[in-house]
Amino acid sequence: MMNHLYRNELVGATLFDQCMHKYFIDEPAAKAVKNRAAYLLEKIRGCIQNTPGDVVRILAVASGPAMEQQMFIKDAAKHAGKKVQFTCLDQDEESLKHAQKQIMSIDRFVASGFEFKFINLAIKNILARGVPDGGYDLIYSAGLFDYFTDPVAQMAGAKLFEGLNKNGTLVIGNFSKDNPSRPFMEMVLEWHLLYRSPDEMAALFKGLDPNLKVEKEPLGINLFAIMKK
Repeated sequence: MMNHLYRNELVGATLFDQCMHKYFIDEPAAKAVKNRAAYLLEKIRGCIQNTPGDVVRILAVASGPAMEQQMFIKDAAKHAGKKVQFTCLDQDEESLKHAQKQIMSIDRFVASGFEFKFINLAIKNILARGVPDGGYDLIYSAGLFDYFTDPVAQMAGAKLFEGLNKNGTLVIGNFSKDNPSRPFMEMVLEWHLLYRSPDEMAALFKGLDPNLKVEKEPLGINLFAIMKK
């Protein structure tokens, strides 16, 4: 589904099929997901530009297709000579394999020199033991916390925060209560999320960083809590 959104292609055997497909991938929530990739791309760029030291380590939790990483690698020439380690972690093995195939295919063409790691791990293991390795300069999770109750979200946020380097950044995404596509998602797709407001996001994670910020993608449908260690 995520790949259908990102590709933005006409899909279907008939013109009617194609029109229906186009209508649904142009829903506000679908556009917000595409905006989310562009937003995370800028976070990756900022991390790499502003992190001192020889190696920058970045972790995507519940990485899905990792479109933001694919976009970054295509533009790798601008960061030539910088050592970057990307890790994708997802409990869905098929999704992780797809991300690996796409990323490595792009990297074979551009020869970025970056390092890539793909970890198939259930999220419950992170809740129990934290992120593998630790010492990341940027950890982000875009579409996972929409399914967590407040206590689980706080626990997961704390475990991710522990995995940061000093001065590292944690980015946690969540769909906003101001999602105009919510009726369609729930009644037609039976896709139920736990929506939050900016104030609720801030209250949820203020124990990790009292100076945290809550940002939005251009449509204001996806929220992002930004925490510094």
